[in-house]
Amino acid sequence: MKTVILTILVFGVIIMLHESGHFLFAKLFHVKVEEFSFGMGPKLWSRIKRGTQYTLRAFPIGGYVAMEGEDDAGSGAAEGGPLYEKPAWQRFIIMAAGAVMNVILGFIILIVVTAMSGLIGTTTVAVFDEDSVSANYLQAGDEIIKVNGYNTRFYGDATFQMLRDQDGTIDFTLIRDGEVMEVTVPFRTEELSDGITGMHMDFKFLGEPVNFSNTITYAWHWTFSLVKQVWYSVIDVFTGRYGLQAISGPVGTATIISQASSQGLRSFLLLVAYITINVGVFNLLPLPALDGGRILFVLIEMILRRPVPLRFEAWVHRIGIILLLGLIAIVTFSDIIKLIH
Repeated sequence: MKTVILTILVFGVIIMLHESGHFLFAKLFHVKVEEFSFGMGPKLWSRIKRGTQYTLRAFPIGGYVAMEGEDDAGSGAAEGGPLYEKPAWQRFIIMAAGAVMNVILGFIILIVVTAMSGLIGTTTVAVFDEDSVSANYLQAGDEIIKVNGYNTRFYGDATFQMLRDQDGTIDFTLIRDGEVMEVTVPFRTEELSDGITGMHMDFKFLGEPVNFSNTITYAWHWTFSLVKQVWYSVIDVFTGRYGLQAISGPVGTATIISQASSQGLRSFLLLVAYITINVGVFNLLPLPALDGGRILFVLIEMILRRPVPLRFEAWVHRIGIILLLGLIAIVTFSDIIKLIH
């Protein structure tokens, strides 16, 4: 029961914040919002104010903002105008606002998580484990600036790219004694239970004491490091680097939330930051039915200087929703199988 409540709470807050971003900017640009719903399913309560129906529904697992003219020409506006009549730049902001709100929430949470930490990571090598392989190639004090060709100005960038490596042999670009040099380092690897090759990271990065100024800076870099990690991860899935077993849906995420909550407040907050940033960035993917798909049509309109036919765009998004629901069903089934195993 605790897991269910925490999962509903986490996703409820994240999704409602996302929808609030769309809602606030739709109101700001005088778009008629027909309904602002908290939850999905049967209606429990509703109230109409200034032409918008505010609704509480039975299942607190999401929510939505229904704007007139979002997928069709609409039926006229009681207060405000339909979305399709607004300038392209306003529609762009309205569609992107939900994801931006998610990233902002992640940034705020990461400020708290950083402040709770005794040390924050750097990209400077500090110490090596016993029997470390990398100690034969790296030295304490080396500042790593690239991993396998990817820039790593932030601690999270370096660790992510190292863990993303597939063959256990990593090319580092580093600064040693003021000189830039290239070093190739082999690491021990092992086959994990999910079929992914895991690398044994046998050294630790230097930590710096937390203070007020570096807390904000670190959280800022951490936020955008996570944004990049989501994009890299999505690309890795689409290119076949990772299979279906590496993706978690609602069931798998609920399990992870339960595990994180049992490890303390910091671990729980860190997971919530990861989830909200994932939700925000994923929604910006240029796929039908997602905010990114709608933004793509707006960008096409800006380039061609004429709008894409509303009916065509509506059908594209409807097909996208069907495909997205199918993907969620497949991933959920995979989560259940992993739980059984």
